[in-house]
Amino acid sequence: MLDARCATDHFPGIGRYVVSLAAALAQRTDLRLTLITTRGQHTTLHDLAGLLALPQVAVATIAGGPFAPGAQRALPRLLRTLRPDCFHAPYYVMPYTDLPCPTVVTLYDVIPRRFPQHVAVRARLAFEVCSRLAARAADRIITISASAARDLQHSFGINPARISVTPLAADAGFVPQSALDIQRMRDRLGISGSYIVATANSRPHKNLGGLLDAWQRADLRDQTLVVVGSTSALAGAVPPRALLTGSLPQPVFAALLSGAVCFVLPSRYEGFGLPPLEALACGTPVVCGGHSALPEVVGDAGYSTNVADPAAFAAAIRRVVTDDTLRGTLRARALARAAQFSWHATAARTAEIYASVT
Repeated sequence: MLDARCATDHFPGIGRYVVSLAAALAQRTDLRLTLITTRGQHTTLHDLAGLLALPQVAVATIAGGPFAPGAQRALPRLLRTLRPDCFHAPYYVMPYTDLPCPTVVTLYDVIPRRFPQHVAVRARLAFEVCSRLAARAADRIITISASAARDLQHSFGINPARISVTPLAADAGFVPQSALDIQRMRDRLGISGSYIVATANSRPHKNLGGLLDAWQRADLRDQTLVVVGSTSALAGAVPPRALLTGSLPQPVFAALLSGAVCFVLPSRYEGFGLPPLEALACGTPVVCGGHSALPEVVGDAGYSTNVADPAAFAAAIRRVVTDDTLRGTLRARALARAAQFSWHATAARTAEIYASVT
């Protein structure tokens, strides 16, 4: 039984994890999948309705979402009624006591610990308390990279034997797109000529300011920097030769990646790093930091740099853009690297973890 109540727009990353994992688990013949939802649950980011309509997926509904005070009692009651072999919580806000069956929880990263100066005291305290309670309540802990596993062990003193790594994967729509789809994307976004893609948001560790500093230092006058995501921290100050798109639908983003000279990730920390994997799946070279989980994701298909150093970051961007041989090498490696990750494999490993606790 998998808790799908986080598949909402409030949890874009966790929602993607839940829906993608559930869709892959539903294809397996060795388990019966039941998803827990709330009444009237809706999301514009994921195909939750399509998932719930699959004949091999059962649905159990309760009144409250993850933050509802009554959920701490309602969910254990539901579990006692349905008697699943295993309960999987994809978020650290979950029932911590009175769980009547073996329990697995997914913990993704330790960002509030790594960047406490950027996290409100209340949010940091909630993360600390809830993560510890969830780790204690669960029989096994899933995380999404070996780097995140080490961080969890160090931060909370968790026995490494209780943690299992199940990497994420790019959705099936992230493949090299046709010339027609790329042109349609260009027309929609008003892009002409060569361009570089980056993802960023206004959370400080995502390093939007460092990206824009490096971009101006790189001084690539024949390129446009296309930044996808929330850029509210800029307060309207758009640097030269930059286009801020906000969030994009997946087909448009896949076409944008497919037509790019390269993809740049300025983030200073990632529990996994899905956008660079999506870029690789579209055959696009990646420039990113050589820290946290990113080396596990990009391998030798990425060009690593110190994203905290604007001069080094700028030099790396310029090198990949201007060195045709290097870019060709990275492009040749990209698809092979991306093929090493799949939701089918993630679901298989997750099913093994379920079996290990029952």
